Formats: sequence, C-alpha cells, structure tokens
Amino acid sequence: MSDLDVLWGGVIKQLDLDLAAHVVSISVETLTAGVIARYRLTFTGVTLFTSSDEGSDAWDYVELTEIRTSTMPSGHVVAEIVLWNEPAGIRVIAEALSVEVGGQDIGILA
Repeated sequence: MSDLDVLWGGVIKQLDLDLAAHVVSISVETLTAGVIARYRLTFTGVTLFTSSDEGSDAWDYVELTEIRTSTMPSGHVVAEIVLWNEPAGIRVIAEALSVEVGGQDIGILA
C-alpha cells in the first residue's frame, strides 16, 4: 500500500502486544528533510503475529526497511514488514489496521 511507503527507512521505536485484547501497536519514527514524524500502527482483531530473524545478535535499533499490506478475501489485513533485510521481519494478520501520525488518526485500513 503506497500510503505506508512514508514509513520505509523509519525506526521502530516500540512494539506493544496485548494478547488478551488481540491488539498489536507499532510506533515508527521517520526523518525526512530534517523533520521528524511519529506514526503509530494499531492492528485490532489480530489472528496472527510472527517475528522472524535468522540471527540472534542484538541490534542497536530496528529499521523498518519495507512494509507491504494486502487484504484477504475474508477482509482481514495482512501486513508484512521487512526489518533490515529479508528474512528478518514481522507478519500480522488482523481485522483492521488504523494509522496515526503525530497523535492524529489518519484512517483505518480494511
């Protein structure tokens, strides 16, 4: 989804997983032309959350290299996030994805 292309190259500052509520929230900070923007992706109705990395070395920070989203026939949103390089990444399947920038909701996807 091209609307999320602004996140490419951003830094994941925080990831919250609420197992009881089936919610995953990811905070991303980007720097463009000297301006910092803060985004929050909130996945609700999460049915799948996976994280993968072939290595076990700690990182100094987590770069969101790429994010792709699609919609399943069921209406669920699928988000695939590449961290640094594939196969390191996160995959989320959820009923909905909402996006905030600077604390303001800019919409719900799916």
